[in-house]
Amino acid sequence: MSRRLRDSAERYFQKSIHLIEKGQYKKAQEPLQKAEEVAKLLLEDPENEFFQRKLQMNFGLVFNLGNFLFNVGRFSQAQNFYELSLLISQRLLENDPENVSYQSYVAMTFNNLGTLLNTLGRSEDAINRYEKVLEMRKKLLESEPENLSYQSDLAMIFNNIGNLLKTIGRNEEAKSKYEKALEIYEILLESEPENLSYQSDLAMTLNNLGALLSDVGCFEDAKNRYEKTLEIYEILLENDPEDTTYQSCVGGTLNNLGVLLFYMGRFEDAKNKYEKALEIRKKLFENEPENLSYQSDLGGTLNNLGNLLKTMGRSEDAKNKYEKSLIIRKKLLENEPENVTYQSDLAMTLNNLGTLLSDMGRIEDAKNRYEKSLEIYEKLLENDPENVAYQSDLAMTLNNLGALLSDMGHSDDAKNKYEKSLDMREKILKNEPENGC
Repeated sequence: MSRRLRDSAERYFQKSIHLIEKGQYKKAQEPLQKAEEVAKLLLEDPENEFFQRKLQMNFGLVFNLGNFLFNVGRFSQAQNFYELSLLISQRLLENDPENVSYQSYVAMTFNNLGTLLNTLGRSEDAINRYEKVLEMRKKLLESEPENLSYQSDLAMIFNNIGNLLKTIGRNEEAKSKYEKALEIYEILLESEPENLSYQSDLAMTLNNLGALLSDVGCFEDAKNRYEKTLEIYEILLENDPEDTTYQSCVGGTLNNLGVLLFYMGRFEDAKNKYEKALEIRKKLFENEPENLSYQSDLGGTLNNLGNLLKTMGRSEDAKNKYEKSLIIRKKLLENEPENVTYQSDLAMTLNNLGTLLSDMGRIEDAKNRYEKSLEIYEKLLENDPENVAYQSDLAMTLNNLGALLSDMGHSDDAKNKYEKSLDMREKILKNEPENGC
């Protein structure tokens, strides 16, 4: 069985990668499923002959399969391949501990696994992986301080740790990490101003920092970061208009800029950005409808456009956008029921629709949406009680439900919800004082 498993593993991994590289994603589904089954078996059988030969080649195959599945939003499947990549890379490093390529393989896999775990809401596990990566990246750079690749890798882990800290509400620490990443990327671009990878990575971190600054109310600083991001991505896309990564990045930055302009009260400008983002995201989704990441992005912009239209008094149009967003977000959660990002996104749209229905006088429907949203947020917070973002979202929905119950004449129930919301907001303020710009 050991040799048969080894041979079938190599066969399915190679076939999956071959079809993916040819863009034949539907045909790749069956061998991918077989490859995942084999990966699970190998993870349970670390003494298999598979781990005795062709390890470097197999690392590349397995790692790339993990990346593909992560990029299309198939996070549970991606985890199996990343875990197997880690096992292979560690085996390579055990056999040749001074080999810097193998050290880099291990660090790279820990990094991607950390990003995946953060996306799945497993913050502590993600921190553990990132700390290992940071230690390895620093060690590699110390051994060869002029190595631009090592500098870039260190910047990426700073960016990723920033993302994690932002997700759990540790905003000042996140800001510090983003700024360290930016400093390195700017130095790299001075050395190689035509390097497209450095340009793209700089834009990514500028976008992430913009999102953080927007969240803490530093709107002008956020706008500055987003506009720089958009300028870089649009130039990259102009030079390679068929590149779907650049298309997605432009769409994402337009969406984020729309959110910011909405917060600033510039509704027509926000609407313009959302509609441009929607056009890009619809096109990406139509060309690759099974891509869960594209589905999620489209659902996000529809939700945001719903928020804007509600504020502009266009209730029926807003309702239409929220309902389209809900359809997408429910479907995503059916595909990945343990994905906390999808859970949180669904709860947010339910809350937003509840607020709209309340404004439209549809009280019972609004109450139903708030209660569904509340149920999701309470479960999320139960599993991750220190997550400031979940605390804030739950407090918001409790407050909204309190207002609705008050309007319905249910004074005691309303008071209960208001008090819970207030307690939570006081806790947030105590643990995370207001950030300055």
